[in-house]
Amino acid sequence: MRFFACAVRMDGGPVPASFSDTIARSRPMTQLGSHTARGFLGLASADDFGGPVVARLGAAIGIGVARLDNRAEVLRLLSRRDDDVSDLGLVMQFVTRDQGARIGRLEGDFSFVVWDPTSGCLLAARDTFGVRKLYYAGPRDGLITFCSHASPLAAGDSYDVQYLAERVSYCAPDPERTVYANVRAVPAATALRVRNGTPLLSSYWSAEEAQARDHVVLSASDSVDAFRTMLMDAVRQRLSGDGRTWSHLSGGLDSSSVVSLSQWLAARGDTTHGLGGTVTFTDSLGTGADEKEYSDAVVQHWHVRNELVPHRVSRSEVLIDPPLLDQPNRSFPAAARDCEAARVIESAGGRVLFTGLGGDNLALGTMFFFADWVVSGQLGHALAEMAYRAALGRVSFWELAYRNALLPLLPTGLRRALTRGGEGDVPPWLTSEATQRFDIVSRTAHDQVYGGRLGHKYEQAQAALIAAIPSTLIDGPHEDALDVRHPYLHRPLVELSLRLPPELVVRPQQRKWILRESMRGILPEFVRTRVGKGEADGFDVWSLTHERQYLDRLLEDPILGQLGCVDPKRLRDAVCAAREGRGGHKGSSSRVGSTLEVELWLQIRSGRWAAKGSQIGSSGSTK
Repeated sequence: MRFFACAVRMDGGPVPASFSDTIARSRPMTQLGSHTARGFLGLASADDFGGPVVARLGAAIGIGVARLDNRAEVLRLLSRRDDDVSDLGLVMQFVTRDQGARIGRLEGDFSFVVWDPTSGCLLAARDTFGVRKLYYAGPRDGLITFCSHASPLAAGDSYDVQYLAERVSYCAPDPERTVYANVRAVPAATALRVRNGTPLLSSYWSAEEAQARDHVVLSASDSVDAFRTMLMDAVRQRLSGDGRTWSHLSGGLDSSSVVSLSQWLAARGDTTHGLGGTVTFTDSLGTGADEKEYSDAVVQHWHVRNELVPHRVSRSEVLIDPPLLDQPNRSFPAAARDCEAARVIESAGGRVLFTGLGGDNLALGTMFFFADWVVSGQLGHALAEMAYRAALGRVSFWELAYRNALLPLLPTGLRRALTRGGEGDVPPWLTSEATQRFDIVSRTAHDQVYGGRLGHKYEQAQAALIAAIPSTLIDGPHEDALDVRHPYLHRPLVELSLRLPPELVVRPQQRKWILRESMRGILPEFVRTRVGKGEADGFDVWSLTHERQYLDRLLEDPILGQLGCVDPKRLRDAVCAAREGRGGHKGSSSRVGSTLEVELWLQIRSGRWAAKGSQIGSSGSTK
């Protein structure tokens, strides 16, 4: 819905017509408007919701998307009283005053490019958590190009092997890389300035810096009140004023809280409209991911419309008309499911979609405070509390102590040796050459969470979980149809969560305690007091078992193997093991499935899948 692209000639000369031709190959030009300035050519979709994607200020021109959470503050900082300018126009005025020196004051979802031909200044930026995407290529021959999608900027089929290795291994990705060798991403919380023909990136926010700032220590009750107030603000600011906002409703605490709070605010008269409806994904196969009894409780309590969309687990069905994925960071079945959800929402008049994404990062926490207690001399207290929690949760005391008190304190090399082959380790099918060349081991998710300083394991694990948010915001084709918004990614709320002590987050049998407490009287008790959540691993096992013919053909000569990223034999062995329940640890089938999705994306994009006798052409049309 908010596609945009632009090209800038740093010398102010005309942008070559080939740029428009390149964009036209990925998106019909009839859907785009053209915008020009000296040295600038912009192409943007006709946006009928949420404001323009192009703004002008004198000779300067800006293109992109912006939704501000702190619009009133930005108006005050600009000494403006009138409120007749779009959020993008306001952002332009704010950043052109000092070439973006105060860009860290902007809160909300945005990605934009601002070009001032009179000063020769080019500034591009992306929001704190990377909700809006922004990619660029060049400069080459004085020309630099930007786009809200990566694929239109790609030249041929030259892939970035490091990106693929990171994607397959689940390690902390390099935020600048994309699957295309010649295309880079502007990372979250980052501004890009082009000076003397060279792009310079600078970060304006980080979880670690936010956590280290001085702050007032709040009591438990005040923390709950603050959490509730900030989540209310987040929902209120993201609700459209015309009832066209919908929400995903899984039945989990996070999405159920967003839905309930939206309806509660409307019932109180704090917002003009609540939600237009909700959408729930159902599991018709009984693989353990269906939580409809909980989503039904929310629907019945608030009398909100609820549309059911089945999980798509059959690739053979999806491949009849596969969604066009910009990059291999979403599974094809999930993308097809999301497209169907978008169709249902659009047909009902919806334009905005809420998610519960980010709730786990903010409020789930870890139990690494046990390691911190041990270091601080509270061994007896730690042992007693671990014994209590183990008994209450009916889990092994030794396992709980090993994972949360011992492992975090071990030297890095020993910890890696003890966890080799486990859930957080490098997949065995990744080649040793790729593992060593790209230093994958030191960037596994396991290392990022466990690698904090002694005595600060809990707080640094929290910072690592927040820092990982941008990598979880994977592109989906439904985002071309809907304005997807994430209430938990409200920066004041995130910064509050970074400072919460563990006793407000990880209580026995009450994980996400502060969220549960803040939702008293708002969320149905049946949902608010639930323990545990559904698991989707069953889908992966089902797929590996029932789609054997498709998978075996996919793995005959994988492109990932040709690129030196995976060992084909080890990958085939891992698929067989996962089919037979010999994956070795929880989540192993999911990691295998993720690798197969990357391979499928490569084969569809290259056209090789069709060459193997599929009914699907490289463009995705049925033949």
